[in-house]
Amino acid sequence: MTKNQPALSLKNLEHTFTGPPLVKALENINLEIERGLFVSLVGPSGCGKSTLLRILAGITKPDSGTAQIHGKNAIGSTGQSAYMAQRDLLLPWKRVLQNATLGAELSGIKKTTAKE
Repeated sequence: MTKNQPALSLKNLEHTFTGPPLVKALENINLEIERGLFVSLVGPSGCGKSTLLRILAGITKPDSGTAQIHGKNAIGSTGQSAYMAQRDLLLPWKRVLQNATLGAELSGIKKTTAKE
């Protein structure tokens, strides 16, 4: 990442759930966030916040547009970002770090690599 490069860059990001019914969750989303900023996504239920986070975490692929984190393509790229759903799905018998690395471990990533 270069000094002037944004930490997060979204360009013309779009995603539609095919339903039925068809639901356009994201339409023409353009956003740049500078390195070091703290940002919150706020909006009513169903406005696309979770969809956007799922795209950034590599869980969902958008219909069109680009998403970059530190200059690297975030679309379809897992392991660079983490996402915690609105309703926690934690395993109460595991420690926080064990819960945080569970997804990576289930994907075949070694525990030591997942912790990094």
